[in-house]
Amino acid sequence: TGKTTSVHLAERVVREAKTLLLSTEWNTADIAYALGFAYPTYFNNFFKKHTGTTPSAVRTLRDPSPAGPAASAAV
Repeated sequence: TGKTTSVHLAERVVREAKTLLLSTEWNTADIAYALGFAYPTYFNNFFKKHTGTTPSAVRTLRDPSPAGPAASAAV
């Protein structure tokens, strides 16, 4: 694919981080630790470097309705 192993790993970590940010109530520190970062600050810097935005900005994209996206579609 023309990508290095480290690029593949970074993409995988970013995908997992986005999933956790959008589908859990975990705070960013818990997500950072779950993904193997020693410090939440390192996670925030890594995420911003690879996405151009912060984890908290991605979290604001989450559907605020308690029932999630399926409830919105049923309306």
